[in-house]
Amino acid sequence: MTGTSYDRIAQSLDDSQLWSETAADQLLNQAEYRKVYKGMSAREQKRWRHKVSTRLWRLFKQEVALSDGAAFNVPEVCEAVIADVKLWLDAEWKAR
Repeated sequence: MTGTSYDRIAQSLDDSQLWSETAADQLLNQAEYRKVYKGMSAREQKRWRHKVSTRLWRLFKQEVALSDGAAFNVPEVCEAVIADVKLWLDAEWKAR
């Protein structure tokens, strides 16, 4: 989803945070979210971008910690985390 190396994402706190910020921007600009997102004030956009980015980052770090040294496929973890955040975002925005 982003140009960041998957190995670097798994190893580096800074790279995983950069990945989550980039993935959040890309997710919020997908067709199913773009209309609602662009209709928000700049302040609301910033708040939601931060919420989504933080949720992506925390879920990714949780998945990496759960692997506890076992081999795992970073691209699969990234996609699973994004899918989880999409479900969360759908539920959050449905309630709006």
